[in-house]
Amino acid sequence: MGDPRKEVYRRYGVYRGLLGLLHPAGLRRAREAARQGLKPRWRDTWKHGIGGNPADFLIGPDGRLEHVHYGRHFNDSVLPDEILAWLEAVPA
Repeated sequence: MGDPRKEVYRRYGVYRGLLGLLHPAGLRRAREAARQGLKPRWRDTWKHGIGGNPADFLIGPDGRLEHVHYGRHFNDSVLPDEILAWLEAVPA
């Protein structure tokens, strides 16, 4: 776990709360995962990150944030193709 005390989460304002877990799009994804056999222990998922919204950051060579995405629910992360587009847009 990269940030067990959630210090970086707090510094960058990453949301943590039940609304991210109960968002309809997130619940649909959770049901799909359950149908495929994933049976998480909810206490553990809350403790280790599902109990909030993700945030994705691309930090440039000079340490500045080049791109930022704050998710609306626990399953709202940037997809790999979009991350690759972010990387291509960063000046060398």
